[in-house]
Amino acid sequence: MSASPEARSALLTQALAWHGWPWDARLAWARDVRLDPSEVDTEVVPSGEARAWRTLVDPDGAGTFERRLAWAGLDHRRVEQLLHDPDVPNHTDHAWMPALERLRAACRSFTEHAIPPDSDLDPLVWLTTVERAWCEDPASADRMRATPFAHLLWPIVQSEWVALEALSADANVTARARDDLRLLLLERLATLFAAALHAACSRDRRPGVQLMLELGVMPDAGASPPVQYAAFCQSSLGDGLTALLTEFPVMGRLLATACQQWSAQCAELLARLRRDRPAMAVRFGCAADAPVARCVGGLSDPHHGGRTVVILTFAAQSPDPRVAGVRVVYKPKDLRLEQAAQAVVAEVCAELPGPSPLDVRIMVGDGYGYVAFVDHVPCTSAEELVAFYRQAGRLLAVLHVLGATDCHFENLIAHRHTLVLIDAETLFDGAVHRFDTDDDTRRETAGDGADDPLASSVLRTMLLPCWRGVDRQVLDVSALGVRMPPAVAHSPGWRYINTDDMVCAFASVQQPPLPSLPVPGG
Repeated sequence: MSASPEARSALLTQALAWHGWPWDARLAWARDVRLDPSEVDTEVVPSGEARAWRTLVDPDGAGTFERRLAWAGLDHRRVEQLLHDPDVPNHTDHAWMPALERLRAACRSFTEHAIPPDSDLDPLVWLTTVERAWCEDPASADRMRATPFAHLLWPIVQSEWVALEALSADANVTARARDDLRLLLLERLATLFAAALHAACSRDRRPGVQLMLELGVMPDAGASPPVQYAAFCQSSLGDGLTALLTEFPVMGRLLATACQQWSAQCAELLARLRRDRPAMAVRFGCAADAPVARCVGGLSDPHHGGRTVVILTFAAQSPDPRVAGVRVVYKPKDLRLEQAAQAVVAEVCAELPGPSPLDVRIMVGDGYGYVAFVDHVPCTSAEELVAFYRQAGRLLAVLHVLGATDCHFENLIAHRHTLVLIDAETLFDGAVHRFDTDDDTRRETAGDGADDPLASSVLRTMLLPCWRGVDRQVLDVSALGVRMPPAVAHSPGWRYINTDDMVCAFASVQQPPLPSLPVPGG
């Protein structure tokens, strides 16, 4: 006799809770459990989970598995005993479990509203129904169509946005900016789950067809109506992601966590925008009542609960379309160090001849702040180029004194004659020096890199040409030595997106000019 739907649902919930429990948390629980030594079976047969873990960590039996367990305060017998123990804690009360159940209910509800009861809506018609609902501004549609599995992920994004609708109105955010915020979550979910979703959607694809699609030699690839893709998205939402979560149970925790982090970040940003608008008008010159026209996020690695840098564009007050709006960079971190670093650079340069560096306006909040957007503007004359490298030398001197590192090409922007540091996280990371006194002779010895004088030189900043091993290549990733990439590069991506022929393969990508160089691309 098959289990009832309620029993199957309870089993799935238990499985999601168990598999969603991060391994570090499992180890912490295992370390904290106090077992009576007399109850530990020294002849316990290693479980399949323990054997698989041992094989991955120490396939050659070199003892690295025991060392890994020792880092966690465990030994392999204790772990095996605990894995055998059926009396494991109940984790259905995870903080992310209610969020996941809410998202699954939203998926089912979306499908029920899109498909009338007792009807057999064609999957392609259903696909069109989703597309009509997925953006407020038509200008956002192309970016949404370019997101893998957007039709499956959009209902999840929309359900999360409901709670933020009132906040966006209070913050005076336009339809395009609201689409930007939703796209931030949509693209994040696609990054996390597109590979798993594609594996489930294309599991019946023949190997020969898969190879031809990857090589880009399949005739008329992506031209047929996406019937299979549409049916997959429709059925996955209709069963509340049950089939997907059964196959990929860790997806549940990742999905709920990503949505929770995005909701928290957006609510925080919108509330701060509403509160800070008068001060931002004074600091950056944007009208206090100017609507936020764009909110482009995902421009940095996620930190501190998934938060990322967001570029805000305030609508121009002039009806002339050639007049650009004011752009401000929102950074969800303490900017006092960045503000102080810019002040030091300005103070040093003010004492030296030549043009003054660009004034980078910063507004510091409580654990966050805003920075005026710095455009990449190449030099327009030989005189400007000379001034640029003179300013770069002054910046190098300041950064070396402040012990800066990680000043590679992604952390600096060339603006006419000025090289601007846009990330000051790695100041005061220089080598510590010791001073020893022997027989009245003062001797300085480096505390780090004593055998390599270059390790504590200006090269350590990564501003000047230096080389690093990256993906089995030796590359110069410094701010001033990096090579300009070709206009078009081939990188891993998706082809024939959201069709029955969708495949992960190398795709052509337009490469922007590198912002740290004072010359244009080419």
